[in-house]
Amino acid sequence: MAVRPAIILSVLLTATPALAGPVTGTITVPAGAAGKAPAVGKAYLKRVENPLVPVKPANPMPYMVVVLEKDGLVLPQGRTYPIEMRGASFDHPLLPVVAGSEVEIRNLKTSRRDPTLYIDGQPDLLPETPLNPGANRAFKVGGDVGKVLVLKDKKSPRLQATIVVLSTPYFAVPDADGKYTIPDVPAGTYTIKVWYRDGWVTGSESTVTADDKDTEKKNLDLKSLDIVGAPADGAQ
Repeated sequence: MAVRPAIILSVLLTATPALAGPVTGTITVPAGAAGKAPAVGKAYLKRVENPLVPVKPANPMPYMVVVLEKDGLVLPQGRTYPIEMRGASFDHPLLPVVAGSEVEIRNLKTSRRDPTLYIDGQPDLLPETPLNPGANRAFKVGGDVGKVLVLKDKKSPRLQATIVVLSTPYFAVPDADGKYTIPDVPAGTYTIKVWYRDGWVTGSESTVTADDKDTEKKNLDLKSLDIVGAPADGAQ
């Protein structure tokens, strides 16, 4: 009888999964790859470029997500991803979510807008109803991995966000400088790739092996922001 607890303890220790560690790195892209920064507003006169000051390029980082994929991953259940309306924009222009999860739209109390939001092409997913300041609305995304949902406002075409459905809980949106951190990655070998706006970046796919304790660094040097399956003229 005295031996049995030791045997049980040995089995439990053997079955315990490896500890998780983060995967970090920096994304670099060619200068000007994302084009010009969009105009904040539109006046009666056409915008004229300043000949003395270079045009500020658009920062693609808020529209990118670094993704780790691996066969056999267990997706978390009941996860909710918030997206906040801040004035004339959302806090996440690109929101990555796990398949089968929920998205909660929050209209801050300080907002003066009551947008009529909907999902482009899927009217049943989010019925068109005004969202008053201080109110929240939620909807569930389906299990179609790689599906792109475009959240729009009936009253203001400029107010929109893209939601991409992923097959993994291990992803991160880089900061303005391209730095990213994917926390709590179980030890193993993963496929790492980059999503930009509405598709995977051509040539971004490679492999990374996460350690069970140490931080794994993986820098991604993207040669372009061309998207797999994009039209031949490169329009995105």
